[in-house]
Amino acid sequence: MNTYASLESAQTLIDQLSITDKIRLIEIILPDIKRELFTKETTKPIKLKGLWKTLEISDADIAENRQMIWQHFPREDF
Repeated sequence: MNTYASLESAQTLIDQLSITDKIRLIEIILPDIKRELFTKETTKPIKLKGLWKTLEISDADIAENRQMIWQHFPREDF
């Protein structure tokens, strides 16, 4: 059965170490931290293939949106 120390109890013990021992502790745990950071499995990328295949956009939809976008262009207030 694995038991883990709490952060608070580890901090209490670390506070009791000399500066030299604190540096040695960092040297000991740094490789473990690097290994855990760089061997973490990354999430799989999301595939976008077929994202829009169920969407039906007509020429009328495109024309309507263009008209809406361009109706206030060019603006005179700036």
